[in-house]
Amino acid sequence: MKNSISSGYFLGQIASINFDEKYTIKTRIFLHVLMWFCFSLLLFLSYHIAYQLSYFYSFFADNSNVNR
Repeated sequence: MKNSISSGYFLGQIASINFDEKYTIKTRIFLHVLMWFCFSLLLFLSYHIAYQLSYFYSFFADNSNVNR
């Protein structure tokens, strides 16, 4: 019973937010770019940690010596 009361309260609070007013086109584009920047940063950090690459090679991989 307590779960349904608290979830109803939070759903009411979320439903009352005017997302079109708060999240304009500029804000959406900024948050989208920020999301991809953070993802890229975490990806390159994982390259650095998992493969012991230097920061330079984790960003700018040189694939010219790969056997094909």
